[in-house]
Amino acid sequence: MKTMLTIMICILSFISCKRQENNTIEQKKDSSENALSELATVITQKSDKNISCDLVLEFLYEYEKNYDKIFERDFINYEGNYSVNFDNLKYYIDKTQLQKFCTQNYINNFRNVIVNIDAKLKAQPQNDGTIDGLESDYILHTQELEEVLNYIRDRKINCIEKTGNIVQVNFENIHSLIFRLDKDKIDSIELMIAN
Repeated sequence: MKTMLTIMICILSFISCKRQENNTIEQKKDSSENALSELATVITQKSDKNISCDLVLEFLYEYEKNYDKIFERDFINYEGNYSVNFDNLKYYIDKTQLQKFCTQNYINNFRNVIVNIDAKLKAQPQNDGTIDGLESDYILHTQELEEVLNYIRDRKINCIEKTGNIVQVNFENIHSLIFRLDKDKIDSIELMIAN
């Protein structure tokens, strides 16, 4: 009888331990699933947030890599009186991959700037000096082009997402650009002027 009672107590203890073990395993499983879910949420939020920086950096890396090809044909004819070569302008737009990275609004604004420069060159012929509106690189907004291209090449740039559609890119030389995005494409690029 004592043996039977002892066996019963052992069996009940064993069952009780198993239940506690199962509850602990379930709690750990739930805790692990929650942690994984939270991690997935953070990763998703982080990658959604970095999409803008990824786009801008890819654009800058491609621009630097293809810079020599882009300017194989200058869209300004500097022989005699300066003029715009619109075939070479189309070549420039194709080689900079504006269709891939930029909105149609950005491309239209760029074309309008060049059309206005052409109209001004026709109204007031120019055959020397810098052309108003083209004093610096249109995309990088700098006259220190080689230095900025080297920063891009050497990955010495920092991208910060300011809001969902504004990205700031800082170059080591304190040169900064603001990219405004629209539907995952670049809509404008501006030089950030420090106060």
